[in-house]
Amino acid sequence: MRLCMNVTTVLCCRMTPLQKAAVVRLVSHGLDGVGGGGRPVTAAVGDGGNDVAML
Repeated sequence: MRLCMNVTTVLCCRMTPLQKAAVVRLVSHGLDGVGGGGRPVTAAVGDGGNDVAML
């Protein structure tokens, strides 16, 4: 997650449904106030039932 604090975009692929959900949760809630820009914006895109936890 330290890397996420130093970049403007994070793209993840080939992850399990639980890993996808964890990344979205960590980026949207775990980085509050980092960098002084407020809460980060996340976009989660899924194509199947295994993406429900992420969305």
